[in-house]
Amino acid sequence: SLKNITLPETLISIGVDAFNGTALTSIIIPASCEAIGDNAFGACRKLTTYVVAEGKEYFEVYPITPNEKALVKKGEVSEIIAMPGTVSGVLTLPKGYILGAYALNGVAGITDVVLPEGITEIPRYAFAYTVLKTVTIPSSVTTISQGAFWRSSIETLVIPEGVTYIGDSAFKESAIISVEIPASVTEMGSYVFRDCEQLTTVTFAPNSQLEMIGSYLFAGSSIESVAFPDSLKTLGSTEYVASYTFDGCEKLTSVSLGKLTSLNGYTFRNCTALKTVVIPDTVTVMGSYVFDGAGIESIEIPGSLRSFYVTSSSINSTSGYTFRNCTSLKEVILHEGLECMNYGAFQGCTALESITIPASVNEFGTYLFDGCTALATVNFAENSELTTIGQYVFRDAGLVSIEIPQGVTKTGTYLFSGCEKLTSATFLGALTEIADYSFKDCTSLESFVIPSTVTKIGASAFQNSGLKSIRIPATATDAGVTSGVFKECLNLERVEFEEGCAAIGSSWFEGCTSLRSVKIASTVTKIQGNAFTGCTSIVVIDIPALADMYASVFTGWTSAQTIRFECSEAASRGFNQPNLWDKDCNAKIIWDYKPEEAE
Repeated sequence: SLKNITLPETLISIGVDAFNGTALTSIIIPASCEAIGDNAFGACRKLTTYVVAEGKEYFEVYPITPNEKALVKKGEVSEIIAMPGTVSGVLTLPKGYILGAYALNGVAGITDVVLPEGITEIPRYAFAYTVLKTVTIPSSVTTISQGAFWRSSIETLVIPEGVTYIGDSAFKESAIISVEIPASVTEMGSYVFRDCEQLTTVTFAPNSQLEMIGSYLFAGSSIESVAFPDSLKTLGSTEYVASYTFDGCEKLTSVSLGKLTSLNGYTFRNCTALKTVVIPDTVTVMGSYVFDGAGIESIEIPGSLRSFYVTSSSINSTSGYTFRNCTSLKEVILHEGLECMNYGAFQGCTALESITIPASVNEFGTYLFDGCTALATVNFAENSELTTIGQYVFRDAGLVSIEIPQGVTKTGTYLFSGCEKLTSATFLGALTEIADYSFKDCTSLESFVIPSTVTKIGASAFQNSGLKSIRIPATATDAGVTSGVFKECLNLERVEFEEGCAAIGSSWFEGCTSLRSVKIASTVTKIQGNAFTGCTSIVVIDIPALADMYASVFTGWTSAQTIRFECSEAASRGFNQPNLWDKDCNAKIIWDYKPEEAE
């Protein structure tokens, strides 16, 4: 480590952290030097002697004790830049002097600092990295500047009435244990108490005038309880900015929100000890991830909230995740007035068993109840206004049965995918489409009535479900454009296509090893690839005269099975895949079959 250095007489400036942490014992500042950066001599514990060349107009040394001299920047108020590492005991600053940034960094012997009356500001980073335990702040101070006590060992501090502003990172990563914020403080910056691992209590004096706080105010600290004053309306610089106020405060158990009008994004993320919070009815704005990963067990959403996520211009479902991964959340009370339940609001809430949706709710965002494995019951209030349901809304939920309100005519994909306990799902309205993967892996769903209003059945809509029989309505004219609709439904035994159906999509019944009876409508004109691959329990199947055949329709069929075509063998040469439709098929083929004669 650097022990000695001679600075050139032409040197103009010394940069930030230039000699930080070195083993220098003395330094001579040349007369040419005009600027010295922050922390230039920080943590130089062996540096005891500062010398400034004669005739220097910018810097001087000041006898901070009878035997020790500090390096000082001249000015109307002189700024102490660096202190000899040997200074110890109580440091009393004379009038006309202030501590510069990191001035005490590495000075281990100072136990207390008394600042002179008349100063109005604790300068930026003045006590950063210090090991002192107490500081006496004069009543004249109005501002505690950025990083003033950052990473200091200060444990207790009296902030006098009269201070109006506490700057960014003022106590960040310090050893502060408790502090009272005087009523005169109107603004606190960002990161003020971030990662203060010993901080348990912050109180606000009666009649507090606090109006604004920055982001990450208590994030990562050990704070246990706090009550915000009624004067505070938002937890960030605006209603809509993410605040992270208590992000990662794992010991927080109690919080009073006063008369807040907004709960900003990430406010209580990962507050695992926080069991309940009363959201005041003054709150009209809520950001994303407010309680993500928190220990919340019950929550009541006031009627003042129209949505779990609100932007400056609208309510919408494009973000949210309000209570995501709140794995202890068991009770949710919603009120009329709520209109939109946003993206992933309850995603991963594995303890939630039931919920009642107010009639005013008109939109379910994507991932709303995704992964709610204990959610068995979702009740909708009478005259539900729900019209929009996003993707993955109930994926992997514990639903047993559900009735979807009549205003819903279309849903997002993966609606009930993975709901292994679902036995009944009813759409009360004129559903026009069953979206892709809607009932995939619903292994307990043995029956389902496809409404006669449905025109399209999405890809893999019922793949690997527990269906035993299904009837395809004539209205499903677009059904044939999708694939794998009933693929791997191992319990499926009977299928009927109503007259009017036009096509059977690719891999629709692939792997349905229990399928025995298939009635294909005479109106079907297209049977796509792998439609009946592996359906080895079908004894006989009749193919209507107009049906065009694609590749590998009957792959895996055995000689014990029979395929009866109403068309002639000659007509088969016009199939879409005349040489591949029966690939790997050993079934008996009958041409020119006449159903009426068989009767």
